[in-house]
Amino acid sequence: MNVPAVSTFILIGHWLIVVGLSVRVIMRRPPVGVSLAWLAVVFSVPFVGAFVYLLFGEKRLGRDRG
Repeated sequence: MNVPAVSTFILIGHWLIVVGLSVRVIMRRPPVGVSLAWLAVVFSVPFVGAFVYLLFGEKRLGRDRG
């Protein structure tokens, strides 16, 4: 692969992550401050921010506990 192809791939991946997680954060309807904080993390460092959001950003307790 040449350098322009790799940079294009990274740029497309960046925007897919940003748009996808932005929609996910907004649709989950957390408090406004929490939403803005997660969106700032995802926009500033999309690959690491996406991993951190998926690891810590959502509660997965189920119906009985959540």
